[in-house]
This record gives sequence, C-alpha cells and structure tokens, in this order.
Amino acid sequence: WFYEIRRDLPMLIISGEDDPVGDYGKGVRAVYDKLKANRVKNVILKLYENCRHEIHNDTCKDEVIENILSFIE
Repeated sequence: WFYEIRRDLPMLIISGEDDPVGDYGKGVRAVYDKLKANRVKNVILKLYENCRHEIHNDTCKDEVIENILSFIE
C-alpha cells in the first residue's frame, strides 16, 4: 500500500504508546519505517507516553493539538 503514496506528501503519524490498536507503538513504528524505507520525504512519528487510543481526549490532548497545529502550519 505504501508504494502508491506520494513521496512529497508531508505526513504526521501520531498515537498513544499504550494504544493496543497500534500494538503499543510497534504497529505505528512499522508503518513509519515502511514509509521511510519507501523514501517518503517528510514523515514524522510522534508517540505520546502513557496515552491510549483517543489521544485527543487523553492526558496528552493539549500536546496533541499543539503538535497537529504546528504540523499544519
């Protein structure tokens, strides 16, 4: 699937480190690694410590919002 993604498309991959859906960061890191191996130029990975799946409703929500807005700008 990652072969068809534009290499110049900026991406922000975010997840809670304690999210079982992302295999506690392992699955999210695997996606990041595949994109980097496919030479996606601007991909950023951010895992939030002690946060689970709904990072926008977790204790890290202020940092999540700040990181998203920073990425967009």
